[in-house]
Amino acid sequence: MGRIDSDVLEQFAALTLAETGTERAVAETVAASLVGADLRGHPSHGVQLIPDYFEWAFDGHLVPEASHEVVADRGATVHVDGNHAFGHAVARAATDLAIDRVTEGGHPSVTVGLRKATHIGRVGWFAEQAAEAGLGFVGFTNMTSGDPVAPAGSAERRFGTNPLTFGLPGFDALDHDVVMDMATSQVAYGKVNVRQMAGKADSIDPEWTVDEAGEPVLDPDEFNEEERGALAPLGGQTAGYKGTGLMLVAELFAATWSDSPVTPQSGSRYENAAAFTVFDPLAFTSREAHEARLLALEEALDETEYSEQVSAGTGTRADRAYLPGRVEHEVKTEYEREGIPVPERIRESLADLAREHGVDEDAVSPVAPDP
Repeated sequence: MGRIDSDVLEQFAALTLAETGTERAVAETVAASLVGADLRGHPSHGVQLIPDYFEWAFDGHLVPEASHEVVADRGATVHVDGNHAFGHAVARAATDLAIDRVTEGGHPSVTVGLRKATHIGRVGWFAEQAAEAGLGFVGFTNMTSGDPVAPAGSAERRFGTNPLTFGLPGFDALDHDVVMDMATSQVAYGKVNVRQMAGKADSIDPEWTVDEAGEPVLDPDEFNEEERGALAPLGGQTAGYKGTGLMLVAELFAATWSDSPVTPQSGSRYENAAAFTVFDPLAFTSREAHEARLLALEEALDETEYSEQVSAGTGTRADRAYLPGRVEHEVKTEYEREGIPVPERIRESLADLAREHGVDEDAVSPVAPDP
């Protein structure tokens, strides 16, 4: 598996995405989101998605030349319609709007509802955006008409992965912001796709999926191509009722605040709706008290005894507990220094797509696999 410099990969992604017909600035925003996910060790939301976006653009599901619009504005509550444009750019602009309303508009908190935003990517990117501005973030996201996840007690695909996302600034207490971005299924659907792109049979962790016999589906091809089984809700067959509850809450909050349909309703289509709340934490506490809480939590985690016999979870690269955002910070530091690892099959797919659409070879060749 070769490594690619993040700036090189981002330039390639922007030039390639521009071939969908979107504006260059939008392509650059989407590229920054995708490479940002890869940089933090989340390839499920990284450049491997580019071929999907082309497919959606050319079948009319995604409208690359569209732009978002504010359809309702009450100061501290705003509705944004994405008009089926690139969701990354829609959600980035909506978060910018909320940040501006808090920092310049005098509102201690602002909630923005997003609808018709196609795929908005890794929601943690927007939490980081708010935290970098010294603000907090709460996000509920649903996948209208997306259905890889089964509810508790079932193996039928019925709902989306419906992530919950939270962010707080680290200020001077930490060298990273606190950002948690988690699917309400056992893992994000894209993690299965990462295993499939690696080309290894029986590579899905057994805790991730379930079939009608209560058994795991281990082969990514069977899961994706034959649609056998479903992603289990967070908690699996031990506490999946809790994950199902979180999944439904995310579904309802995102749909309510964005005035969008929930997944089972007719007229919904595969895309994201979301509700983002951006708030000033210093409207509720002092900076000193906030930093003291962060340090107390970090110290408690560092002083905890960890056992090699106790797993931290098959969906994480960590072997112990950290404040949310720590692992991503460490991965980003490594990948910025050494390059982002991208599997050969993904590099080949991306290079073929770019060449097919006439992207300059100088941008393609550093991404293409070695001959």
